[in-house]
Amino acid sequence: MLSGLSIAAKANVQKRIPNRNPQYRSIGAGMLGRRVFLNELLEGNYPVRIMVDPKCDELIKDFQECTQDANGKLAKPKNKDGHEPRGHMMQALEYFLCHPKSVGYLAKIKK
Repeated sequence: MLSGLSIAAKANVQKRIPNRNPQYRSIGAGMLGRRVFLNELLEGNYPVRIMVDPKCDELIKDFQECTQDANGKLAKPKNKDGHEPRGHMMQALEYFLCHPKSVGYLAKIKK
């Protein structure tokens, strides 16, 4: 995994791993909310093409099986063991797409 990296590089990689998911109140002031932006993006209303490799089984299953809760958030129900089997890959994609250095900057409300 990290066998080809120097000791300094290994330390930097470990320090960059966050201990929690990124926090987004919304995408930002003067911008569409995350849910609205993602739905518009996935409906093709922006000049962005999202291609999912057929080998990305977990993400494809998330797209097929995930739903939203009453508030429009991604529903990640727990199974009998207390584990959330679905939603993690889709949530990671959501964080990536909403990041301003990715395509999140497109969420700015046009006047």
